[in-house]
Amino acid sequence: GCQTYDFEPVDPLAISQTTEVRSIKARPRKPNLMLLVDTSGSMTLPVDSSLPACKTGKGGTCGSEDEPCNTATCPTRWSELQSAMKDFLDSSGSIARIGLARYPDPEQGSASCGASTALSVPLPADDAEDEVSLVKNANLVRDQLQAIKNASTKGEPVPVGGTPTSQSLLFLGNRPELQSDEHSDIVLLLTDGLPNCNENFPDPYDASKGPGQACFCTLTNCGSDY
Repeated sequence: GCQTYDFEPVDPLAISQTTEVRSIKARPRKPNLMLLVDTSGSMTLPVDSSLPACKTGKGGTCGSEDEPCNTATCPTRWSELQSAMKDFLDSSGSIARIGLARYPDPEQGSASCGASTALSVPLPADDAEDEVSLVKNANLVRDQLQAIKNASTKGEPVPVGGTPTSQSLLFLGNRPELQSDEHSDIVLLLTDGLPNCNENFPDPYDASKGPGQACFCTLTNCGSDY
């Protein structure tokens, strides 16, 4: 009933592990960048109205349709915006999927207080984000902005109308192409000041308190309707 066991010595088995570290960086997709540009009439006013070159012969300040500013000596809000955006779009046009909207709506005439109703330059088609497509779209935006003149005697487009900012932002905020899950969605507002008209909210103040208490429009033919 007895058994004998012989135990042979065994050399220990060495187990080794090799670790390789690699850095993986995810490249985010290019954002959607919609420029909302104020092309209201006040954009033709001087940036610095105290400059001697911005004064008219009658002692007033240039910037009206009858007495436009010479932007070579009296830069206007519009000429400065054009210069800044040209530099940006020429040098950085491939950083985003860039589009353009204007306000007030240029289709509603020179006295318009109407908000944006259409895009001047849509975002690049087919979800494109290659450099060639992005630069091409940025150039379209640049050319549209440069085509709007500070003043014109040849029927070229110029900044006119009121400043319906809130409704124009609402229009862009509801655009389906700016509801993307694949891209960050950005609206960049370029304006010279506060809004001064809203067709859907004509009287936000208590007009019963006296003249001048209602919301006003800087356009002479708007009366107290905006």
